[in-house]
Amino acid sequence: MNKSSLKTATPLRQALATFPAYPFRPYFLLAAALVPLAGAVWALAAAGWWPLAATPLEFHAYAFLNIIGGASFAGFLFTALPEWTHDARPLQRHFYATCALWLAALAAAPFAIAVSAWLMLPFWLYLALFAAHLAWRARDSRQISVTVLMLAIAAADAGYAADAGYAAGGGTLWLKTLAHLFAAGILLINFRIGRAIGQKALEEAGRSDCSFMPNPFYRNLSVWLVYAYATAELLLRRPEVSAWLALAAGLAVLGRLREWHYFVLLRRYYIRWYYLTMLATGAGYVWLGAAGILGRGSPLLPFHLIMLGGYLMMLMQVFSIAGAVHSSLKLHYPATSRLSLALILAAALSRSLGVYAGLDYALAVFRLPALLLAAAFWLYLPVYWRIFRCHPPLAVQPAAKQRRSL
Repeated sequence: MNKSSLKTATPLRQALATFPAYPFRPYFLLAAALVPLAGAVWALAAAGWWPLAATPLEFHAYAFLNIIGGASFAGFLFTALPEWTHDARPLQRHFYATCALWLAALAAAPFAIAVSAWLMLPFWLYLALFAAHLAWRARDSRQISVTVLMLAIAAADAGYAADAGYAAGGGTLWLKTLAHLFAAGILLINFRIGRAIGQKALEEAGRSDCSFMPNPFYRNLSVWLVYAYATAELLLRRPEVSAWLALAAGLAVLGRLREWHYFVLLRRYYIRWYYLTMLATGAGYVWLGAAGILGRGSPLLPFHLIMLGGYLMMLMQVFSIAGAVHSSLKLHYPATSRLSLALILAAALSRSLGVYAGLDYALAVFRLPALLLAAAFWLYLPVYWRIFRCHPPLAVQPAAKQRRSL
């Protein structure tokens, strides 16, 4: 995406008119804008200013998962599911319905986090019904996994809302469950993204006659092991079982890396960033499992490697890839997106390994990751706002003309 590819910006009113029909545009921008605010929670608490009823820990996790994650998943699903099922019907009513719920939950979160969570419950159920309806219309059983994921997130959100209503901090276990369900969602979604970018790498290498197909069995194994780990943490309360499941999940994720070990793929920078994201996720779960088995180290360090190096790094790639490809551009990261990914990776390493590297605890764990994440996601905003104003959204292709896409 170079300067010559940017057209003259359309009038603001005309650009905004495309947002309800193509929800990835407002949802991606809103999610990116809120990341710095969610990351600043600890800095505010450390400064002695924390007027909210929810604890800083609870609000920090809730904002990154339910609020930012909700906007991110909605933006992606309203883009990918119609494309996968070749459903070209208008999306405006779906955007208005989900956005009303999301905005209400956002407004309620600082004052009554349990109320906010209850408002997000119909949001997640709406996404589950949307996925199920499109899958049923297209007779496409491959989308059942997305429906199951949305229902699992809705169930965990309901559990959190019920527990959080009793006392501040009452639903932290449910938030951990939500976090691992989001990690499972990333592992599920990035399979389709990996197939698209792998094929793109082959085409750019002059091998368009070849087809790239990642192993679906490794994908299923990694996703279901993360589901099993989240369930064991929530219901069994047996640390040794959870630890072995985390180790197994991590090894399954790392096993997915073998299909990328080809120079024709790894020479492309977007493949390398995808690879690092999978590596961080797999290594985080292996570390989490090993810490539990050996009884050494804090589980929060590998947990944040998964959340920052896996979840947030994948969100930035989804924002960048889908934001460009579905705005009628070729797959290419602007320089700002590459810098953003480097900043998120640095935040993940600081949060999980900074103390071992000799950094001050408050700097490594609270201040530096917050600053790096703020810079990473605010770099996204002006560049992609310009893209959304300068380039028309890409309409869903009919089944007969469907090309490989996200």
